[in-house]
Amino acid sequence: MDEIIPIHDYVNIKSGDGVEFTLPLKAACISPVLKKLLMKKVAERDRKPLEVFISPKEKPKTHIEIEIQDIPGYLLEKALKYCTYKFLYGNEKAETRPPFIVEPEESTDLLIVADFLKL
Repeated sequence: MDEIIPIHDYVNIKSGDGVEFTLPLKAACISPVLKKLLMKKVAERDRKPLEVFISPKEKPKTHIEIEIQDIPGYLLEKALKYCTYKFLYGNEKAETRPPFIVEPEESTDLLIVADFLKL
């Protein structure tokens, strides 16, 4: 049976053009840059006092959220897919893991994003 990750182990990452992605915290932390941003958010959240919710419709956020202004959604999506791929298959031998496909037309831009995220 697949392991079920609790909701608080997920993060929301928003691109510069407003596209939102949700992925496991451990997958996002494959990128040292994302890990640093996420850990900063966790530290900020832990320093804030507990909020009082006025309306029963309001719920506390269970995700950590960050925004990456400099990366458009289509490139951030591919980079985050790679983080998830690396998280899932990083310990497997190259012969046994599925290929991670990058289209030639996106390779240059994706290389810049990968460098930015230290992937």
